[in-house]
Amino acid sequence: MKRCDLEPNHSHFLLFDGEASSAHSVLFQRAEIEKHSRRINATMGAFTPIVMVLVEGGALSIRTICQALESNTPLVVVKVST
Repeated sequence: MKRCDLEPNHSHFLLFDGEASSAHSVLFQRAEIEKHSRRINATMGAFTPIVMVLVEGGALSIRTICQALESNTPLVVVKVST
């Protein structure tokens, strides 16, 4: 079992285990959580801001960016200088 420390400056975490922790599965589950949040906003008249922040990233990031833009999720891309 791999040990991972949680970032102490974050207030909320989504933890996945087993098959649910594959990169593709996590992307799908996050997209579903975002859709559910939007439905709650529409139904209750509440506002939960959703924004995607991309720092570095890999090949899966392109799919994630496309999903965010298709859902009208604002996107912030941070260029990491070396």
